[in-house]
Amino acid sequence: MRFAIEYRLGLSLALSTITGMIGRHTWPFPAQNVFLALIQARQPTIDARFSYTYRFVASLALGLLMSVVGLHVWHFPETKCYAN
Repeated sequence: MRFAIEYRLGLSLALSTITGMIGRHTWPFPAQNVFLALIQARQPTIDARFSYTYRFVASLALGLLMSVVGLHVWHFPETKCYAN
């Protein structure tokens, strides 16, 4: 348990990255949407920006969610040590 507490930053980063990757595969960019297909046909660069923004925001949201969960899991109340 001490290992997990000492390396919680790295573990949090790894869990956030894994969660973001799983989320991108679970909820891919809705390219089959009629309106997005129209945007892709007329302005491919704007469609690429939408795609990258969607992926970034989805990964960011899932990463933040994992960070909040990590804060609640790794938070331990401070113990007071009274010396004799």
